[in-house]
Amino acid sequence: MNTKTVRTEIAARLGTIAGLHEHAFPPGTITPDAAIVVPRQLDPHGTYARGMVKAEFGVIVVTGKPHDRSAHSRLDEYASDDSERSIVTVLEGGTYTSFDDVTVMSIDWDVLTFGGVDYLGALFTLDIAGQGV
Repeated sequence: MNTKTVRTEIAARLGTIAGLHEHAFPPGTITPDAAIVVPRQLDPHGTYARGMVKAEFGVIVVTGKPHDRSAHSRLDEYASDDSERSIVTVLEGGTYTSFDDVTVMSIDWDVLTFGGVDYLGALFTLDIAGQGV
């Protein structure tokens, strides 16, 4: 499993969501609504003899100022499983070449700080599995 390819494919799927600026790598500046794909953990020995590789990736989503109701509404849409902007539905419904399966395991809301600016955001934790070497 190539983490660069995985994050690029995840970002490409996120790019299908209207109004969401996707980033396979951390950008120099943040323009909400933004989604940034980050690898978090890789288990190259997910099964015996390296037949399966498991990984955990995060998608950090920021939508605006923490006190802005519209930022909350947009983040709710991204976290929903029945919205046109659902990150869960878009990612889990995708077809990928660098891995076999992705599941959104959790979504954690928080106030995130980038460049000294606070944003309303959430971390979407992804469980990814694919063929080993």
